[in-house]
Amino acid sequence: MAALGRLIETCQRDAMALSVTLLDTTNLEALEGHAASLELAMGRCPEDLLPMVPLRHVPRLCSVSSFEDAHPERDPAPELRERVARLERSPRLMAGDRGQACVASYARALQERR
Repeated sequence: MAALGRLIETCQRDAMALSVTLLDTTNLEALEGHAASLELAMGRCPEDLLPMVPLRHVPRLCSVSSFEDAHPERDPAPELRERVARLERSPRLMAGDRGQACVASYARALQERR
């Protein structure tokens, strides 16, 4: 899992696609690992990852909890704002339900932090 996680976090498309298919696993430990890696990748390469993700999984992956775990000393608000801005700069992503759901998820997280 660690090697796959590193590939996902560097936006390797085949690794991301495999991990997305594994989001429906019943193995909760494996699920957490896949979701955490995909959440980090969502911040780096939403243009590649978001179209692969089933809509039902978008809110979970459009989160910064893994970012917060990796960077406990940093305020997540700037990261959330940057992720929203990156999505909003992509007309292709914003035209679809996934882009809208992702922005809404990040916006809720920002509201909760105020």
